[in-house]
Amino acid sequence: MRKFFFLLTAVALSVVLNAQSVLSADELFYSQHIDEIMQKFNDECPVLELGDGEGQIFQYGLVDFDGDGIKELWVNEIVAENGAFFCRGGDSLEIIATSWSKSYISVNGNIVCASGPAGTGAFYVSYSVLENSSVTHFATDLQIYDLGTDKIRHECEYDGNEVQWKWFKKYFNINNKKFVAPQNDEWFPLERLTWKDKQ
Repeated sequence: MRKFFFLLTAVALSVVLNAQSVLSADELFYSQHIDEIMQKFNDECPVLELGDGEGQIFQYGLVDFDGDGIKELWVNEIVAENGAFFCRGGDSLEIIATSWSKSYISVNGNIVCASGPAGTGAFYVSYSVLENSSVTHFATDLQIYDLGTDKIRHECEYDGNEVQWKWFKKYFNINNKKFVAPQNDEWFPLERLTWKDKQ
């Protein structure tokens, strides 16, 4: 009877561990692109300084910014406070936005906004519009303080074309109260996406 109990316990534990290691369809896609994800992350979010004995610690979460049922990947590096958001973009990987300790990410429905300092007297804001888990439009606003006029000058682009600030601010405005910090309640170690026995 005792052997039966141990066998039953071992089987139950095995079932629980296997259930926990099964990746969702979204996680499977990202696990197949993990090298590309890490390359893009390191290119876009370089870790400038780590203290003695510190190493990078990565975690990820899944979020659905555009509400299409396909999750976007949120990767965080905890020590240097860097982060990046990726989407599936059909069958290819796309980077949505990046953040670092002095920048900020906010969302308004399917629009992901990244903002932060861009050198002395300058501030950048970029907007990625998501549809069907792909970046369909990209807009930027480089705000530069002009000492001569004591005013802020805006250099705006929409899908690679220069646009006027008057047009830009009608559609994209980081000061809109609808832009909020993204939320995620469940984080996993990034190693989960690199397991050799992915289901």
